[in-house]
Amino acid sequence: RSTLFPYTTLFRSLRYSPTMKDRILATMCGAKAVELLAEESQSKAIGTVNDEIVAYDLAEALEQENVFNEEMYELIEVLSK
Repeated sequence: RSTLFPYTTLFRSLRYSPTMKDRILATMCGAKAVELLAEESQSKAIGTVNDEIVAYDLAEALEQENVFNEEMYELIEVLSK
C-alpha cells in the first residue's frame, strides 16, 4: 500500500523553503531516475512506499488506489502556520 504526498510537499514548498527531508527525498528520487535511465527503463513513476524509493510502470502506478491521509494533511496545515 502506498501513501502519496506529492501535493502536500508541493504546497509546503510553494509557501516555504523546502525542508531537509524535502531536499533528501528529491535527491533520492533524482538518483532513482538516473538509475532507471541508465537501465534504459521508460515510462516509470517514482515515489515512496514505507519510506523506500520505488518505481512502477506508469500504467501500473495509474491503476493503484490513491490513498489520501486526511489526518496527515490537517496536521501539516496546522504545523505550517
